[in-house]
Amino acid sequence: KYFRYLRYEKLIPEDITLGIPKPVIHNRRMQTFMKEDILNFFRAIDITTEKGLRDVALFILAVFCGLRIGEICGLKLNDIIDDGKDIDIAIPETLGKKHASRTIYLWKAPAIFIRQYVLIRLNQGARAESPFLITYKNKRPSQNLLSSCDVNNLIKSYAAKATIRKTKLTCHMFRATHAN
Repeated sequence: KYFRYLRYEKLIPEDITLGIPKPVIHNRRMQTFMKEDILNFFRAIDITTEKGLRDVALFILAVFCGLRIGEICGLKLNDIIDDGKDIDIAIPETLGKKHASRTIYLWKAPAIFIRQYVLIRLNQGARAESPFLITYKNKRPSQNLLSSCDVNNLIKSYAAKATIRKTKLTCHMFRATHAN
């Protein structure tokens, strides 16, 4: 820029830096999980409890669907579409990044866990417009929806249990893993 300025002011006849190649700046890629890391996350969850099934549902939405953290936290029960055979996740336009709705189709095995957690939520008295994922206090369900901070804390907690070591753990890493 300095030489461009000197050329502009006509203090030098030409910009001598024009022949110098610009440095290549590598974008840092988002860290992702390996297949074994994902399996270790799921192994660390106690699926015999309501909270454990909620956590499995959360990880399924992150790993198998590649949802953003805001989409996961903002899901309502009526966004889980179960026709008795398959389960689809409907992301309303209010949750999506580009304000466009979309539907994600779940594989059969993960759909089993989502279906189980939907039944738990319905047994808790949840309505169609109730949050899908809620917080648990002292192993008891509250009707407070899960926040993005709660999700990232859960990820860090399960990573510690599963002895997964990454420099920075976030929910977005599951999205990046899903995209690969």
